[in-house]
Amino acid sequence: MKIAVIGLGKLGLPLALLLSKRDHDVLGIDTNKSRITSIEEGVVENEPGLSALLKEVERKNFEVTNKFDTKITECDLIFLILPTPSKIDHKFSSELIKDSILEIVSMKFKTSLVDICIVSTVNPGDSREIEKIIAKSSAKSETKFNLYYSPEFIALGTIIKNMENPDSILLGEHKVNSIGGDKIVNVLKTLALNEPKICRMSLTSAEITKIAINSYVTTKISFANFIGELADKFQEADKFSILQSIGSDSRIGEKYLRPGLGFGGPCFPRDNRAIAAMAKEVGVSADIAIATDKVNIRQPEIRANEISERFNFQPNKNILLLGLSYKSGSYVVEESQAIMLANELNSRGFKISVFDPISIDFAIDKLDKNIETYKIDEGVEKFDLIINAVASTDFESITSLIPQEKYLRL
Repeated sequence: MKIAVIGLGKLGLPLALLLSKRDHDVLGIDTNKSRITSIEEGVVENEPGLSALLKEVERKNFEVTNKFDTKITECDLIFLILPTPSKIDHKFSSELIKDSILEIVSMKFKTSLVDICIVSTVNPGDSREIEKIIAKSSAKSETKFNLYYSPEFIALGTIIKNMENPDSILLGEHKVNSIGGDKIVNVLKTLALNEPKICRMSLTSAEITKIAINSYVTTKISFANFIGELADKFQEADKFSILQSIGSDSRIGEKYLRPGLGFGGPCFPRDNRAIAAMAKEVGVSADIAIATDKVNIRQPEIRANEISERFNFQPNKNILLLGLSYKSGSYVVEESQAIMLANELNSRGFKISVFDPISIDFAIDKLDKNIETYKIDEGVEKFDLIINAVASTDFESITSLIPQEKYLRL
C-alpha cells in the first residue's frame, strides 16, 4: 500500500520506518528541511533501535521530502503526526494539522478515495471540526477524503517496542466499522508483533479515550506519592512495601505505583491538564485531574524538605544529583522534576552538582547558574549526599562505591 506519513518527528519517523519495514511504500514528509537532511544523513535521535531501523529500510521503499508534491497524490492513506502544542488554557492547538489537511485536499489525487488518519493527540471534538473543514475545502474535488483518529500509546525510550507491541489499537471513525477503518486497522496490525485489542469507536470517543488513559496513569502516580507522604509520617511504616502490596491487587496493578519524584515529560502533564480544561469548558468538575496535578507539582519541594531535614536544615552541604531527564534513560528534560529538585535544593543553600551524560546539553539552560556539572573522574569523596533522581541503574559506576548512608535513590 502507498502510505504518506506527514511529520517525521520523534513518533512520525519510527512509524514511517516500521511501515516501510513491513513492505508498504512510504513517503515521509516534513517541512523542516534540516530534519529531512538529518534523516538522509542517518542522524536521528538517541532512541533505541531507531538508527538501526533507518539503516535497514534506507534501500527499501522509503522516501523523504520537505514538500507536498505530486508524489503524495499517489497515496490513498495518509498519517498525520504533527505537533499539537498546549495553549495557555492547556487545550491543544490543532492548527498545524488543519494547515496540512488544507494543503492535502487542495491537491489533485490519482485515487477517488483517500483516508486521512490523525495520530497526534487532539482535543475532544477537534476531529469533527476538521471533518467540516475537509468537507468545505474539498467540495469540488473529484476525490473523497475520510477522516480517522488513531493515536499512539508510546513512551520515549521504548517507541519502537511500544509500536510493535501495543496493548491496543484505538481507532476513531465517522461511522464505526467502516471500510476505511478496516484498512487502517489492518495496516496498523501489520506493525504489531503481538495480538492487540482492537478498540473502534466514534471520533470523539477516541479523542477522550487517548487523554483519559494518560490522565489515569498520572492519577496513579500521584496517588502513590500521596501514600508515600502519608507513610513517611509514621516511624514504622515503609512506603515501598506498602505500595508493592497495593500493586499486587489485580484490580490495581504494580505499574507506575511507587513513591518518588512525580511525572514529567512531553505527554503526562499536558494530557492531564488538557482533560481538566476540556471538562471545565463543558461544565464538568475535574477534581481528580486537578488534585493529581497539585500532588505532582509539590513533589520536588517535599523531597527537598526530606533532604533538608536529613541535614537538620543546615545548608552548605555538597550534594551530587544523578539524572536530569524526566525519566531514566531519556534525554528529554521537559517538566523534569529532577531539574526542579536540583534548583530547589540550590535555592536552599546546598552546593549542587549534577551528572547526566545523556541529557546535560538539554538541561543546562534549565538549571540555576551556580549549579556545577560533575565529571565522572572527579571522585565522590567531597559529597555529603548522592541522589539518584531518576531511579536508574545507569549510574552504578558511581553509586556502587559510596556508603549507604550517603546514597538516596528516589
